[in-house]
Amino acid sequence: MVMLKAVNRIRTPDEIPVGKLLSSERLASPRNHCIPYLEVIDAPDGSDFSFIVFPLLLDTEHAPLKTIGEAVELFRQIFEGCNYAKAKQGFEFMRELVNDMTNADPQKRPLMSEVVPRLNAIIEGLSDWELRSPVIRAGKRLKWRRRVAHWTVQLIRKARGIPAIPRA
Repeated sequence: MVMLKAVNRIRTPDEIPVGKLLSSERLASPRNHCIPYLEVIDAPDGSDFSFIVFPLLLDTEHAPLKTIGEAVELFRQIFEGCNYAKAKQGFEFMRELVNDMTNADPQKRPLMSEVVPRLNAIIEGLSDWELRSPVIRAGKRLKWRRRVAHWTVQLIRKARGIPAIPRA
C-alpha cells in the first residue's frame, strides 16, 4: 500500500528535488529517517501539481505508542532525522526542549546539532521504569485493568531483556 502527496511545484519547488536526494542510495544511512520516495508522478500539462508516491506508514497523529520509551524513541528518530537532513544540507520531561524548538522567534530556536545532545541528556536522566511507563492523555488515569495489563507486558519484556527504548 502507498500514500500519494500532491505537491505544488510553483509554491514548493525544492520539495521534490530534496526528497529525491534524501531518498537516494548516496545518502543511505541508519540516521536518515526520511520516508523514501518510491516514485514521482510529474504534473500533467497545464497543472502545477506533481504527486509523490510514499510507502504507507502509520498514522502519526494516532501512533500506537504503548510506553514512554516508545515515545522517546519516536522523538529520537524525529530529531536525529532532522539533524541528519540539516547536516546534509549545510511529555513533561521534554517540555523545555519542545518549547525551545517551537519558539515564536526563529532566531531563539536551537540548532538540530544542539537538540540531539539535549534529547540524549534527557533520556539518560530517565530510569528504565519511567521509560516503560504507559502513555496517557494529560489529565487522565489508566483504569486498573489496563494498568495491570500494561505492567504485566512490561515485566515480561524486561525479563526477556527487551530494552525500554526500542531500536530499529
